[in-house]
Amino acid sequence: MASPLLFVTSRAEKAREAERLGFSLERMDLDLPEPQSLDPAEIVEAKARAAYDRVARPLVVEDSGLSIAAWGGFPGALVKWLERSAGIEKLATMLDGFPDRAATAVCAVASFDGL
Repeated sequence: MASPLLFVTSRAEKAREAERLGFSLERMDLDLPEPQSLDPAEIVEAKARAAYDRVARPLVVEDSGLSIAAWGGFPGALVKWLERSAGIEKLATMLDGFPDRAATAVCAVASFDGL
């Protein structure tokens, strides 16, 4: 029997969510470098390659972001940093005065098998 796909994440809640969606995954927490980018797709590609270099087996990684229209897509994948430094309530307040307060949540997933 094949072993479950390796899900590299430090957040147990992400693994639980994947299981609720019907995926059978083995979770591993690795301290990976995370490039500074607004684009979650760039981040997951780099993280998947770095994780594979460490474990040498097929894996999947995930990253998310928040693209705020009034700010040209910022904070993107830096949303966790902005939330920690300013707080969710402050983030909403910082949009006061902008006519367009629209935001899009973005999730990027990458799988990598070394090829």
